[in-house]
Amino acid sequence: MNDIDFQNHTFLPFAARSIMGNGKTLSNISIDWSDEDYVSVVRNDDDLSGHICSFMNLTLDNVQIKGHSYVGALSHTNVKADNCKIKGNSSIIGQGDHVGGLAGYNEFDGDSFGLLSISNSSIESCEIKGDNYVGGLVGKYTCRRGGHQIPLQSSLRLLNSCSSAAK
Repeated sequence: MNDIDFQNHTFLPFAARSIMGNGKTLSNISIDWSDEDYVSVVRNDDDLSGHICSFMNLTLDNVQIKGHSYVGALSHTNVKADNCKIKGNSSIIGQGDHVGGLAGYNEFDGDSFGLLSISNSSIESCEIKGDNYVGGLVGKYTCRRGGHQIPLQSSLRLLNSCSSAAK
């Protein structure tokens, strides 16, 4: 697979459980579904049924994603990411709740806690906005059992004029 530039092309989100980016870049993706929930590059089941989407070694450059609630660049919910980057004057905008750079919402139980890790990943020059539960990486983490810690490793970075804000 080579880098793919979607400038002047229509991009439609697709379903997947695992994306191995092999160090490649997807650029100039624009999704404007401001009235829709569950908006992202990878769009899986429209519920929080515990499906996890894994991303490795992938960069998204200059992405513009607009949705209502559960909005993220990689996946709307339940992301595992390693060595992923969002960069290049990107924006992830939600008109509602649960908006994040990588995912809008990660939900896990005690058994799946380690499956939703985010490591060696960064977000650069990205605007992230929504109403409630807005975060640079993930809008909201929820654990259905116990008081587990969020599994973020120290190599995770927010860089260069990033902002995230609730309205």
